Amino acid sequence: MEPPDDTAPGSVWLTSSPEEETTWLVGSRDFPRSVSYARITPGVRAGTVTVTLAATEAGSEVTVTYDMTPLTPAAASALEEFAADYPSFIRPWEELIGARLA
Repeated sequence: MEPPDDTAPGSVWLTSSPEEETTWLVGSRDFPRSVSYARITPGVRAGTVTVTLAATEAGSEVTVTYDMTPLTPAAASALEEFAADYPSFIRPWEELIGARLA
């Protein structure tokens, strides 16, 4: 049996950590160029994440764009910290994807 397509618009799943649970919803997909997700962490933040792939001479370039709204003052501070340290956050994604493709 083939696994379900978790990039199909309307697909929903949860991610969790000890601190919070986030609901994700695939909003749109333009395969293989982009996919957009809505994500809601109840009482904390809500917004969208868009992943775009573009061909380059070296292979490809991925752009990940977050458009998040804090739902509390504490969440606003946490989002400011996230934005300031985004390169450190995204670097492991790049490394994991590179290792998987190697």
